[in-house]
Amino acid sequence: MECSGGAARLGLVHLCTFLLLVLSSERDFAIQLNKPFVPRGKRPYSELPLLSNANLSDFLVLVFSKVLVDGSDKLDGLHECLLTIIDNLSPYLKTLSMVATLSLMRLFDKYSRPKFLFSNDRNHRFVFFLLETFNNLIQYQYEGMTHTRRSTSHGTHIIERRLV
Repeated sequence: MECSGGAARLGLVHLCTFLLLVLSSERDFAIQLNKPFVPRGKRPYSELPLLSNANLSDFLVLVFSKVLVDGSDKLDGLHECLLTIIDNLSPYLKTLSMVATLSLMRLFDKYSRPKFLFSNDRNHRFVFFLLETFNNLIQYQYEGMTHTRRSTSHGTHIIERRLV
């Protein structure tokens, strides 16, 4: 679907985000994201890393990470929604690739910096959603989350650095 103007594209992104927010509360939708990701046609997402042996949840996490890090300032209002979607889906994801896990760790690093945390009185919620996501991934799908377990154990220096 091609949109003619920036405002129409922005509205489409908002609409899709809120649809995903509603769908993320459905268990069946979350389970379907464990299916393999099979790219079709030309790659409109060329700025994302190539995914091999990935599932749909990996693709979703990478797209959301891209929007959260490189997105327009006009999308700042969607950051909490995007993190909520990831958090809602996290208990049902059976595996997460190393690339997707590292992108979540980079988000945690970005959002847990004191400069970011204290710039707005609601920014602590971003860290909360990411911590809850890591907890859900490890608690509910321990066997399939080897990359997540490894990344969070290696990423403890980020947490320790923020606490000191």
